Amino acid sequence: MLRDLALWLRPAGWPPLPEAARRRTWLLAWASILAQLVFVGGWALAGALEPHYSVVRQYISELGRQGAAHPWIFTAFMAVWGLGLIALAVALLPALLTRSWPLAMPLCFVLAGMCAILVGPLRMDCSLITSAACRSRAAAGAISWHFDAHIWLSLGIKVSLLLSGFALARSAWPSRLARVVLNGALVLSVAGIVTFVLHSSFVGDQGLEERLWALVAQLWALACAIVLILEATLAQPPSRRGAV
Repeated sequence: MLRDLALWLRPAGWPPLPEAARRRTWLLAWASILAQLVFVGGWALAGALEPHYSVVRQYISELGRQGAAHPWIFTAFMAVWGLGLIALAVALLPALLTRSWPLAMPLCFVLAGMCAILVGPLRMDCSLITSAACRSRAAAGAISWHFDAHIWLSLGIKVSLLLSGFALARSAWPSRLARVVLNGALVLSVAGIVTFVLHSSFVGDQGLEERLWALVAQLWALACAIVLILEATLAQPPSRRGAV
């Protein structure tokens, strides 16, 4: 079923992966999938070990803040997640080399991966959710440079992954795949703007909101990895039924 869907979405004239790149693409795609599992397992483990931590109320990043019970777990699973995104970028290269803008999508994943790796050691000073003093410090601009960098890097992950969708739509245009991805990226852009504007409405549920966006990011990475695995197992170019 997945293979049929992938062939239906496949752009016309998209050549199969070179034989020399198949195994490497397959391995890197599976490494990316494993990184997604480590990311979820990491915040679940760290959250279970953190006293009084709420996955509904509190951000994932608070598991790595100064004073957290096991900040190294946060640093570790964010690093693995970032490496997984970079692995996905490398796996994408052979499939995009013959398309327009071949480096745009991989570079977006590399940027997201680098941001994820750097987020871990650049720790938050305190909890914005549970500490009124921390919120006051942030409002007054009295937070450390690494706290400020942490916030911007976290935003960088989201923006980079969103841009990767637009980059793929450009590379695969015109095709069913390009239209599907472009529509999805536009919907997520609107949803992101709405949640940003209405951020104060999520008081008490910020942790849940962040995890929902993290789930979207992971599903996107998983979809890309699964398609690459299918591409790596194609024995020959697909039939014209996959053409637009």
